[in-house]
Amino acid sequence: ISYGTAIITALTFLAKANVHGAYHLGGILLAYLYYRPPSHLLNANWWRWKVFERSRKRNRHRFTVINGKRGKGKVGDGSDGPTIH
Repeated sequence: ISYGTAIITALTFLAKANVHGAYHLGGILLAYLYYRPPSHLLNANWWRWKVFERSRKRNRHRFTVINGKRGKGKVGDGSDGPTIH
């Protein structure tokens, strides 16, 4: 695909100098999709990975990162503070 042709067609269409620019841009888009189809949309593994990423981001708030060695009190005094392992 010629990116220069697509850019010039888009610019002339937006400047209203090319009245048939929408047809040309549609043809360029369909040719691009014909030669480089979005095959990842038909791939089940791609969808499975996207669902996994989304659920991982959604569940990320459940975990808390604690910065420090020990919670309240000193080591060995039986305090209930969190410990980093």
